[in-house]
Order: sequence, then C-alpha cells, then structure tokens
Amino acid sequence: MRPVVFLLMIFAVLACGNKAGKTAYYLAVAHTRICDGQPPDFPDPRLPLLRPDSFDLRLVLGDVACGTSRKEETLQLVDSVLDLSSPHTLLARGNHDVQRPDRLDAWTGRSSFYSFTHNGIVFLVLDTQLDDCNISGGQLEMVQAVADTIRESKHLVLLHHKLIWLPDHPKLEPRIKAISNIGICDKNYCLYRNNFYDQVFPLLEQLSLNGIQVLCVAGDIGKYSKTFEWEVNPNFHYLATGWGDDSPSDKWIRFRHDLQADVLSWSFESAPGR
Repeated sequence: MRPVVFLLMIFAVLACGNKAGKTAYYLAVAHTRICDGQPPDFPDPRLPLLRPDSFDLRLVLGDVACGTSRKEETLQLVDSVLDLSSPHTLLARGNHDVQRPDRLDAWTGRSSFYSFTHNGIVFLVLDTQLDDCNISGGQLEMVQAVADTIRESKHLVLLHHKLIWLPDHPKLEPRIKAISNIGICDKNYCLYRNNFYDQVFPLLEQLSLNGIQVLCVAGDIGKYSKTFEWEVNPNFHYLATGWGDDSPSDKWIRFRHDLQADVLSWSFESAPGR
C-alpha cells in the first residue's frame, strides 16, 4: 500500500473517531427582558444561571433586555453573560434590542441578518424588525441563495424574533392572541402580515421534502404561552420559546445534536429558579 493512501486512511478513521459518541448542545432562549424601570437595565437574573457559556451555541431569539442597545452599560452586562462577539452567539434582534442598531453591529461584529454554518447545520439569522416583518431585499436574497445552494447539510435552522408564520395561516392566525406576545397591529413591536407564505415558505417546504430538516425558531412569546411547536410535515417544524414576568413556568429550548448520526432533536426545559 502506498504511504500516501495509508495516511489518508488513518486520517479518515481518526475523523470518524472524533465524532463517535459526541453530542453538541445548543441553548435557545428569548424574551429575557424585564421592564420594571429599575436600574440597571439587565436581563432576567435567571439567564446567567443557565450557564450559557457551557453550550456549544447560544441561540438568542430577541428582547434580551428592556433596552438592550440604549446604553453601552447594558450591552456590557449582556455581553458578560452571552459573549455577543462570539461566532457561537447568534442573536436574532427583537424590538427591545434595536434602539441603537449600530451599537449592536459593533458589539456583535455582524449585521442584523446573516448565515452561519456549524457542525453541518446551516443557520439563518433573520431580522423581523426590518420592513414590517417582511423578509425582503438582502434577507430574501440570502434565503433564496441558501435554498439554491444547500447540499451537504441535512439541517436548516431559521432564527427570528417575531412569529412571522402565524399570520395568513388558516389554523394558526386565529390563535395569535393565545400564542404571540403581541397581535397584528402597526407599531414597531407589532406582528405584521408579511410575505412569509408567499416567498419564503415555498422554498423551505421544498427543502424539507428533499430531505433537509427545516426548523423556524422564534422568540416573541412568554406572556400568554411559554412554548409553541407546530409540525408542517415530519421534516419541517415551527418552534417558539420565551420568558415573561419572571414566571416559574418559563421555558427554554435545549437542542441536542448527535454528531455521529447527525440527528438534531430538541426539548423544552424549565427556566432555573433564582
């Protein structure tokens, strides 16, 4: 056997061995803001108890603090818990985060929407504060480009704050007031009718039918509902999680990624006590 071939075989075995038995865990948490008017403006004190730095990824689904980017001091506090500049912290901005988007850009080192691949999972971080919840312009181009080119990955995860897949769904729209923190209205914190089902959903559905697991994970709940899960088809799900009013029933999502089998699963977990 040629030495080069032998070495390649050794590297292949070692690569497979590195994944054998390994599991990665990803934290998804949202709506940790507390708007009680008491300084400092800091997220729910239970957030550090989750030990976010112990997770391989931190999926932060918006409304971190009451005015996340209003003051540098608040961003410093948030960064001390979530490590905003880390590529392993994915922040989908909510209405309570965008007082100064330029500050968020500086602290995260990223724009408000982008794609990221980790452990073979393609993540799309969306900004539902732009264009009244419509996924348009550069965001839509990003989604279309990924839908056209995704080949190697078996998983596509969209992270966003607003539950943009509730409006215009025949079964979900009537339930908006029982699920979403806010209904359909015309303020910056509102849920708007949007282009999800016209221009985004067909791309995602086709990917799921082609064998790619598609998850849309949102964070603007917690006031009326602590968790939400909806199956579009066995390979396509809507998920949402969020905290509200320091409730003992608050939940977060633990994603479990079996790296050897490349299986991504999830469970809703109770928020820690103080």
